[in-house]
Amino acid sequence: EIAIIAGLIIIGGLLIAERVSPATGVKIAQQSSNHSVAVLPFSNRSSETSDAFFADGIHDDLLTRLSKVSAFEVISRTSVMGYRNTEKRIPEIAQELGVAVILEGAVQRAGDRVRITVQLIDGTDDKHLWAENYDRALTTDNIFDIQAEITQVIATALESVLSGEDETAAAEKPTENLAAYEAYIQSRLFMRPDGNRSEDLEKAISFADNAISLDPNFADAYAVKAYAQMAQYWFNGRDTDFRDSSLDNITIAKNLA
Repeated sequence: EIAIIAGLIIIGGLLIAERVSPATGVKIAQQSSNHSVAVLPFSNRSSETSDAFFADGIHDDLLTRLSKVSAFEVISRTSVMGYRNTEKRIPEIAQELGVAVILEGAVQRAGDRVRITVQLIDGTDDKHLWAENYDRALTTDNIFDIQAEITQVIATALESVLSGEDETAAAEKPTENLAAYEAYIQSRLFMRPDGNRSEDLEKAISFADNAISLDPNFADAYAVKAYAQMAQYWFNGRDTDFRDSSLDNITIAKNLA
């Protein structure tokens, strides 16, 4: 019994020293009281440069999913995009953004498969808290499952407790149609926060329409179309057709959600 007790004490001491969650094996961030995370732009490792939109779309969609979780704070896309291809060290970035942890990632698409590489880094000492390579068939189920796992890992590293609503938000799968999902993320990427140019919003609406045609029950596609239409109304001529159609699409999105 003494040996068993001594062994448990030693194990407990190691867990405290390494700050590791025994349930997941994820290390705990030093500044775990700061429940904030920055997700740096994902790099595109695909041989086709045209696949860059897919890496950006996965990054943008993950940011949206994380922002729905009340357990921690997520730095906005506008703030993190300035760090694309940066040579700054992680602690410097973390200090500038005021976050406890930083997530880096890369996406490689090849035919009907996708590899998503991610690593979670402590913003204080630049140490890896967790890293994973996901090599999966390219399906919406796999993409959404990966995002849900990343969400849980971040919560563990920040010692945040996910509520039932948080877990539901992290696990939701808005569409099963991969082509609709790709059109949806392209639509979102054309809605840049720095311009609201009419031609970009037209493309956003067009991609949203494509997503809706592929999956008429895709609530998020109606929502993104409504956003683009309302932006067209406010910033490009006050055409009431855009306003009225936007309100219709908001109603559809609410009914489908």
